[in-house]
Amino acid sequence: MRVRNEEEFKETWKLAQAVAARHTPHKQYLKEHRHIVYTTMLIEGTLNLYLADINQQAEQMFHRLIEEMAQKQGVTEQLKAEQPMEWIGLMNNIQACAREVVNHDIIYN
Repeated sequence: MRVRNEEEFKETWKLAQAVAARHTPHKQYLKEHRHIVYTTMLIEGTLNLYLADINQQAEQMFHRLIEEMAQKQGVTEQLKAEQPMEWIGLMNNIQACAREVVNHDIIYN
């Protein structure tokens, strides 16, 4: 059981390092607007895991919103096959809306 937990920790740590290595909007937000929280997490060593968790939540929410919005707006595979340009335009709009919701609810909150 302990070996499994160590392996999970190593995988989580790798993910956290990958997230921290690239510029994330939430990390920048913390630096600029929540400096004390950012510094505390940095000193305690919890920042990278926190950012990895936020990134995972944001990605899951983004994909879920896209699926829900596409379904509600009737954006289907049939539309994609029959009118690809219209499908692209609708999907771009859906993605922009989903990104705005994720940014508001998770990234800049």
